[in-house]
Amino acid sequence: MVVPQSFSSIGTAIYGVHNRGDKVYTLSGSHVSKDLTVTVPSGPIAGTYNQTLGWYYTGAITSTPDAANFKSFQAKGLNTATGQVGQSDETYMHSISGGLIVGCYDFYGEGNPGGHGFALDLLTGQQTDLDFGLGFSSSAYGIWANSADDYVVAGGRTTLIPSSNPFTPSSNPFRPGFLSTGRVFGEAVLSDFSLKNKSLSNTKTYQYQYKDAFGNTVQADETHFEGIYYCGNGIYETPFTAIIKNEVNLPVIGGVAFVKRDANGVFGDATWYAFDSPSGTTIAGNDSVWGNVSVGLQLPTGASTISTYACELNLTTPLA
Repeated sequence: MVVPQSFSSIGTAIYGVHNRGDKVYTLSGSHVSKDLTVTVPSGPIAGTYNQTLGWYYTGAITSTPDAANFKSFQAKGLNTATGQVGQSDETYMHSISGGLIVGCYDFYGEGNPGGHGFALDLLTGQQTDLDFGLGFSSSAYGIWANSADDYVVAGGRTTLIPSSNPFTPSSNPFRPGFLSTGRVFGEAVLSDFSLKNKSLSNTKTYQYQYKDAFGNTVQADETHFEGIYYCGNGIYETPFTAIIKNEVNLPVIGGVAFVKRDANGVFGDATWYAFDSPSGTTIAGNDSVWGNVSVGLQLPTGASTISTYACELNLTTPLA
């Protein structure tokens, strides 16, 4: 399942799937354009880069999909480095539910630190930016349709720019830069979204906490919800990834969180379940969940590259 040759792509990734019934599915993802490039003239990332575009497809799962069923999408927004509204340099379409796809977009060399969440209406093609507020950037990774108009979006927001000590991916691709204050770097987010009004409401942020070996409560520097699943009875299950900058042996934590709405419809506090890493590996995040099955990334001991995992959760849904 790759994008058509007419897209002139040099790589395809699939991130989301939605079952329409009768063996018809909508898929979403990103592809790297061979022809569209962007040049950053100066600075630490100076150079020329191939642009990344989003795409979506509705049809059968087949090795010979109809090219007419694919659509390419390039999000638009304000590039704070130029002050101009234009097409983004990177568009990622993460998750589908009902009539919406959510994802993120950004610009190379942009003045602000990162991405912008968005929702795409599949019926009209209208893009709506998702700003979770009080942050430097927002990201939307999961969406769940409660009805044709009422959706829940899961993702995160960045609340603090790192100091001048950036992380070095070659030594640890999961560890963020050292922070200049004790404030959190990134928070997980849940928010209601109205397709009719194109607006967010009931936004709530979350931060993973746990007890260290000395019994101290440790707060993650970054927590992000990677997806969402509805368990019934007002309970949502969200796969999460947390990063703890001062933790040497376990810088990255993956697991699931359960959140229940209260009688007023407001999202409650999260109940967290972190995964234990199997012998010889370190869990490096939890990317998606459906009921009692999760998939994500792990880092084998001594390896320089990550691998994937799938697991069944031995959990009884709490908060019921």
